[in-house]
Amino acid sequence: MEEKNSLNTGSPQKLSPVLGKQPLAKKKKNKSAKESVDTPWYKKWWVIVLILGGLFIILIGVIALFVGVFYFLNQTSTALTQGNLSITTNIHTYRDAQSHDCTHLDVATASEQTVSSCNAYNYCDKIEPHDIVVREFAKNAITAHLGEEYSTAQILDVYAWTKQNVAYQNVPLDDFAPYRPSETIALKTGDCKNYGVLISSMISSMGGLARVAVPSTCPHAFAEVWISQPKTYKNVSLSSLLDDLRQRYPLIANMSLDIINDSQGYWLILDGAGADYPGTTSIDHCLDKNAEMYYSYSCISPDGKIDKQTYKKEQISKTFTWSCATCDSINDCAPECKSVCKTNDWAGVKTASGVITKKYLGKNYIDCSCSCYK
Repeated sequence: MEEKNSLNTGSPQKLSPVLGKQPLAKKKKNKSAKESVDTPWYKKWWVIVLILGGLFIILIGVIALFVGVFYFLNQTSTALTQGNLSITTNIHTYRDAQSHDCTHLDVATASEQTVSSCNAYNYCDKIEPHDIVVREFAKNAITAHLGEEYSTAQILDVYAWTKQNVAYQNVPLDDFAPYRPSETIALKTGDCKNYGVLISSMISSMGGLARVAVPSTCPHAFAEVWISQPKTYKNVSLSSLLDDLRQRYPLIANMSLDIINDSQGYWLILDGAGADYPGTTSIDHCLDKNAEMYYSYSCISPDGKIDKQTYKKEQISKTFTWSCATCDSINDCAPECKSVCKTNDWAGVKTASGVITKKYLGKNYIDCSCSCYK
């Protein structure tokens, strides 16, 4: 048997399981791995994404910072112009018995003092809302709010205009009647009455309701403008008034408002002569709780007709008849008549007649008939 030598055959050599495994094939190089090793870190896509994301976050932060600073500065400015102003509102309520409409006075129920005061302080024929000069200067005064609905801002405009354009002139209340508002505008000077008449005329020309007030407890006059119901007049809310005051007077730290309350509603004081800002008066005792308030409203119609009344207290007589034992004449009865009338709450007296009934020891016994005036 011929023996074959596998070593000389040239055929592939096979490994037996015992001798080992077949040699591993030569590994190919990983091109991507090599590239990852050779690429600089700053060119790697994920680094670029991280850098861009970080820059975006920083940009958002910077924008947020600027917005925050702007908001803070804006809020600080608002606080300086509005938040620092503290406003205290004082309501002064006057009963109907204390508030006297001198333009439409009910003489039958008015006292003699009220009649006398209303004749002296009834400025209704000076409040001229339909005067062309008044209307023109009212329009000039509210230039910043022209074309808007009637508002507290316009009321404050009128007050500021009068303070800036009319110089105060100290004239006793009872010495002279106030000028017409057009005269005050032309003269650029006036006393408290002239301020009150001018402001009331300008406010009324804009569609508001205004009046001139004269308190019994101080020699002073000022305007009042209505800021509440009834609905027949233009309504101005108190909240808008406070907001407008804060914006208009940023340098005043504390402001005290005096609001008048009567049966018609609430009224804002506009004292051009006795205050530095609208809503109050600095004249002593003008707002005493026991003050009698004498008011004037316009009594001039759009066509210029004046309906001003001079009031006369109608004689209301009440007769007291008695014998004056010590009277020599009818005139001697007058003091006794005055005493009796005063006791019965009548203000004035006049001896109407006297009849001698008899004589006794040289004295006349006289029956006095006295007419008393309330």
